[in-house]
Amino acid sequence: MKKNDCQRDHENCLARYLKNCKQFSMPDKSINTRKSAIKKFLTFLEEKNKKIGEATHLDIEEFLEDERDNETSLSTINNYYAFLKGFFAFCREYGDNKTLDFSKVNFSLTNAKNIELFSDEEIDEVFSIISLIKKDSVRIRDDLMISLLLFTGCTLRELHSLNVYTLQKTLREDDDYCILLNEQLILFRSNSLRKIKVPELIIEKIKEYRNQVLNSNTDIEELKEGTALFLSTYGEKKGGFHRINYSTLQDRMSQIKKKSRFKDRKVSIKNIRHTVISKLVNSSQRLDLVSEIVGLDIASLKYYIEDQSSFEEEIRQLTSNYHPFKSYFSQ
Repeated sequence: MKKNDCQRDHENCLARYLKNCKQFSMPDKSINTRKSAIKKFLTFLEEKNKKIGEATHLDIEEFLEDERDNETSLSTINNYYAFLKGFFAFCREYGDNKTLDFSKVNFSLTNAKNIELFSDEEIDEVFSIISLIKKDSVRIRDDLMISLLLFTGCTLRELHSLNVYTLQKTLREDDDYCILLNEQLILFRSNSLRKIKVPELIIEKIKEYRNQVLNSNTDIEELKEGTALFLSTYGEKKGGFHRINYSTLQDRMSQIKKKSRFKDRKVSIKNIRHTVISKLVNSSQRLDLVSEIVGLDIASLKYYIEDQSSFEEEIRQLTSNYHPFKSYFSQ
């Protein structure tokens, strides 16, 4: 299915939905807010090459999780949930999507403890499965992808957006997602600056992957500064590269999972980030430092604390015994 087919399908359905909203005398501001939210979800669907009729409750869960990972406010995500619920009620009524059951959408705005985490053994198994992949290009790419997700705790979308530079002086000012090989740095600059120093081993994996890409295409002698980290030649003319599809990276964990002992668990590649965050938060590290690494605010991080009762007791102890003006309130 061509992407344009998806776009036409989405635009047609959205236009009819907005017209329906106007018929109920909904204020223009409210209609525009719904339009913006639904268009964002439809763009998400287009990246997966899905028409509205093919959307499932899992797509909605994934979209909302993406928004939470990208630090969208909880109130905004709550609005997205409500708007999409109304939109898909319209789709069901008018036959655009007769199968999506919105009651199956399983998403908690605040309780990150409900998110499935990978065990250490499962992470080991992921790398073991990757090591057995026969095709060099896929094995090297998958190993690099999981290594970066595991070390940085970044989102898959951030990883997909990364571009590679050898020298900082060649870095484009408008590039928000970049790797500086010589400095061994990864910069995430879209919302706030996150600067992560990466081990030499990961830099070597990046170089190995880029060399493998070049070796597979003898028409190109070197990759330009600012080239996407993950590349594909699919659909390109001879000697051409483009950024790999997001869905290709997304699907890799599904393929790995099928060969694993945890294939029946509800985990995906996004759960790597949640696992990293949970381990950092529960390793007695300062939350402000964890926040700097993973790009979540402290208020969001506290929901990853496993022992909530102990956390609340520490707060009580702080206010009772260590308050700076304790003497004013002691009898």
